[in-house]
Amino acid sequence: MDIKQQIRNRILSGSLNGKKADRITDDTPLLSSGILDSISMMELIDFLEETFQVEFQPRELKRDSFETISIMAELIARKRSVE
Repeated sequence: MDIKQQIRNRILSGSLNGKKADRITDDTPLLSSGILDSISMMELIDFLEETFQVEFQPRELKRDSFETISIMAELIARKRSVE
């Protein structure tokens, strides 16, 4: 399973705050649309670090870095190639 699909599955298995799962694409804004709130985002970050064996530095924990599945997948791929 690829990075994007693993992220999507985690989001779908968590709280969607009343949003429809079939409308979540790789480029759906997750935070600005309210699909994820701050608590669910922190849970997702914990999941990403554990699942993909990466560690996010405080400077990387910007809202824009986690706005879409595509952005998160690109960030993880870059981190995995460097670490």
